[in-house]
Amino acid sequence: MTPEGGTPVHTGVDPVLDPLIDLPAPLNGTFQTSLGNAGDVTIQPGYYPNGFKRTGSTLTLSPGIYVVDKAGKAFSVSGGASLIGHQVTIYMKQGSIEFSGGGTFILDPPTSGTYKDVTIFQARNNFSVASLKGGNSFSSILGTLYFPNNHVSLVGNSPTLGNQIIAWQIDTSGNSTVNVPYVGAFPVGPPKVYLVK
Repeated sequence: MTPEGGTPVHTGVDPVLDPLIDLPAPLNGTFQTSLGNAGDVTIQPGYYPNGFKRTGSTLTLSPGIYVVDKAGKAFSVSGGASLIGHQVTIYMKQGSIEFSGGGTFILDPPTSGTYKDVTIFQARNNFSVASLKGGNSFSSILGTLYFPNNHVSLVGNSPTLGNQIIAWQIDTSGNSTVNVPYVGAFPVGPPKVYLVK
């Protein structure tokens, strides 16, 4: 197994220490009401105890921290729905995050503050399986995707699916390409690709 670019995969190694082990969970923030599933909507950061489910139109996240706290499919964007968010961190306090379908997913992280460079952060006691299935060819999810005690399924159709993925377990499937161009955030040593069993 050799990733694109010819970098060798190092097998049979110990897990790498979590570089974000000291990152605190964000506070809930301002209580926000749940959304309908129709029409283009722009929302504000805060605490979303009823999560999100979008199957159409565009959901735009204003800059800030989004705390999602709902059992089951807590943050689901599928079908033809699109998700746009600049300088955002999505914290999955409870429930799963699932992106799929043919919409456009454009996310990037804060450029300063406690959650600088972190786009998705799943709570350490949230064991829900995450599923990121790319999006269309215009999609680009930047920043660190942090699933410290979670299983995450990746299927890449977009040019970029994070600049770094930190997870307990990752699986990929299909014939698509998962492109994760590391940009230097939270280093743990020289860049290498590991397959840990």
